[in-house]
Amino acid sequence: MEKETFILETENSCISCEVILRFYFEKYQKNYIVYTEHSKNEDQEENIFVSSYQPDDESHTLEDIKNPEELQDIVKQLEKWENNL
Repeated sequence: MEKETFILETENSCISCEVILRFYFEKYQKNYIVYTEHSKNEDQEENIFVSSYQPDDESHTLEDIKNPEELQDIVKQLEKWENNL
């Protein structure tokens, strides 16, 4: 199966990212994308990011998750999915 990738444009560069998961969270009525750009943290683990997005948005804008409760709920959901793999 081919991996889904996209280019994340920042102010200074373009970064190739790999999609890990896309999902819809009913509680927040939002779509989310979980992705990596294969960088490593200080423990040499791959950095993973999550953002909300609008599937019909032609500009493909990723939105930061600013609400701490929303982020906590997303992390809990991802942990549940991971435990079921």
